[in-house]
Amino acid sequence: MRFTKRPSSPNLTQDDNVPPGTPEWISAELIALTMKTWQPYYPTVVSPVEAVNMITAVGGLVGVLSRGPSDETLRGAGEGE
Repeated sequence: MRFTKRPSSPNLTQDDNVPPGTPEWISAELIALTMKTWQPYYPTVVSPVEAVNMITAVGGLVGVLSRGPSDETLRGAGEGE
């Protein structure tokens, strides 16, 4: 899956608070919601850049999980090779 990124610029835009290089599928609203959701669990302020990192990490996990069954078998602890 390939994502396009917003053009880089030295500053965040005041209008949407979206960091430069953020994938286009990540909206200012999603960034704001992520910041609001996770802020209670962080001792410091969650920045827009950190929110984008969280969103893309979850997006990557969802991508892996959505591939469906694989040919690899996971073994439980203690099982031989």
